[in-house]
Amino acid sequence: WTFEVPDGGLCLWVKLPLDDVRRFLPHAERHGVGLAAGDVSSPDGRGRDHLRLPFGHCADDLVEAVERLAVAWADLQLRPVRTARLGVIV
Repeated sequence: WTFEVPDGGLCLWVKLPLDDVRRFLPHAERHGVGLAAGDVSSPDGRGRDHLRLPFGHCADDLVEAVERLAVAWADLQLRPVRTARLGVIV
């Protein structure tokens, strides 16, 4: 996952190593994080390999969301993940 820290706004524009992030969205949803593919925010339909990740929530919620996204990404990759707070999740 790659992104540049924005100068302002409420979202990170994150590039995933996928041609279409829609493959990842169901995994994120199963782990309690609802997101939209980047192309829904694009006037020309580009950005299918991007997500818009909002960061205007409280810090605790953001930490929880990132941990859930890590688990969801591991789920997509069919591998376990280790996080500081949650330990190993299979």
